Amino acid sequence: MSPSRRLRPRLAVLARRSAPLLAAGLLAVPATADAGQRPPAPPAELQIPARYLQQQIGWVACSSAVPDLRCARVAVPRDWARPDSGEDIQIAISKLPTTGGDKRGMVTFNPGGPGASGLGMPIGTGLVHPQLREHYDLVGFDPRGMGSSRPNVACQTEDEYRAFFGLDGRDRSPQNIARTLQLSDKTAADCRTRTGALQPYVTTWQTVRDMEFVRRLLDEPRMSYIGYSAGTWLGAHYVQTFPQHADRFVLDSNVDFTEPWSENGNLQPLGFERRFQEDFLPWMARYDRLYHYGTSAREARTRYEARRRALQAQPLQIAGITIGPADYDNGVVGVMYSKDGFPVLAQALAAIERPDALTPDDEAAIQAVFGAFFDATTYAGYFTITCGDTPWSRDPSDLVRLSERLGRRYPLLGYTWAANPCPFWRQPYGTMQRIDGRGVPATLMVNSTHDPATPYEGARAAHRGFRGSRFVTIRDEGDHGIYGGNPCFDQIALRFLIEGVLPRRDSSCPGVPLPDPTAAPAPQAKRAPESLAQQAERLHEQAESPTEREDRLGREVGRQLDAALASR
Repeated sequence: MSPSRRLRPRLAVLARRSAPLLAAGLLAVPATADAGQRPPAPPAELQIPARYLQQQIGWVACSSAVPDLRCARVAVPRDWARPDSGEDIQIAISKLPTTGGDKRGMVTFNPGGPGASGLGMPIGTGLVHPQLREHYDLVGFDPRGMGSSRPNVACQTEDEYRAFFGLDGRDRSPQNIARTLQLSDKTAADCRTRTGALQPYVTTWQTVRDMEFVRRLLDEPRMSYIGYSAGTWLGAHYVQTFPQHADRFVLDSNVDFTEPWSENGNLQPLGFERRFQEDFLPWMARYDRLYHYGTSAREARTRYEARRRALQAQPLQIAGITIGPADYDNGVVGVMYSKDGFPVLAQALAAIERPDALTPDDEAAIQAVFGAFFDATTYAGYFTITCGDTPWSRDPSDLVRLSERLGRRYPLLGYTWAANPCPFWRQPYGTMQRIDGRGVPATLMVNSTHDPATPYEGARAAHRGFRGSRFVTIRDEGDHGIYGGNPCFDQIALRFLIEGVLPRRDSSCPGVPLPDPTAAPAPQAKRAPESLAQQAERLHEQAESPTEREDRLGREVGRQLDAALASR
């Protein structure tokens, strides 16, 4: 993903994910928290100066694909702890109005990141589940400092970003470890310098209050919510802070939001290793007649490691890009979020083994997988939130030791754990809020068993620590982001959001089968001839994660918002 790309919203793909909903025969109960608990003290209300609530929202059309979508920027205090000090900042919001006469409120969305754009999220949900829009206004937003909100955080140039993520974590030489720590320190310093005075105020604590302000500005008595990935962290913090205004919350692909950022991400190397070793490689080996990469997961991994060693000795110039060992790993990691990308990754890996016999399709697959790994804009938000929100050890050698332990067990990603600016962060760390679900409305959580980015173990830990939550396990599944792509869970979520009922107890749903690359493709509308770059772009969209997809769509909506505001 790159800011320079003009990627088309993948509305057709989102529409195809709308399968008939299954009546799963679930026992259901009203969505209330566990009974018999001693009620906590009444939560505090957000104090909002009148001038903010009196502002007029200047809605403009912001999607040529969905004419009903409206966007605006609204002013909020830079610091909710001292709303009368400092310059205001602008939060970009979007709204897709309800289509029904029985409106019950608003649903707010967040795609995770943390820091990804959510401005376009009402489009996808409104298309896949129009029945939700019959009962709710669908509301998206770009968190403060991100996307089309103003001003933005900034950390690295694109060249600096590529250099940072081009570090080979498996190189454990003193020189490479020193280089890793030096670039981590520089990244922290650049985040502070380039973001400036805004940096201390781009936190979950502030964003939760922005969300509460938007609810008040839209004159809604309560907020429902759908959050993915790191959006589960944001949702849990909102519902814990303002339970009196929280309605029906769906937390999909959960970080362990009961633990600080310094702890809850440490399961990721396990998650990505498991997804690669137990899902992708056996799948690729099953189709060895097509890919010729190995007839077992072990053979395929042996070939992968052999190619990686070759790339350590000499990066490969192929399909117009350069692939080094870190690029090789990053390409794999980027595809593990969604099974839809498995055929593209398999084709790219197989093609690299015969670089002198590439077809145009091979070149497009290689560019799609290995040509981009998120971008500097995405990671500026990620670093700012994860480093500033909660405490970290100030001793970088702690991360070096941790990366060694993780790398030995999970080499795909574990060795990279030393590349992190958080120990060098220039601002004081925030304080971890207690997140235990006490006094909050019942919440619906879902996770797949082989989710790479938010592993099942962490999601279950969050569920155990969050009172009143119900948990749905997606069996035989590894996709990150379930709602909108699993008919069984979609039924459960819609019943909760629309009717207000939850499963009586934790439950499970079957996953969606892995793709069959030998099956005849579904009929599609005839496409105009594509350039190599256009084909690679289309394949990249097929392989991207849900957070990346929503961020891309949100950026496109943001560009149209900017154009509409400029023409007024």
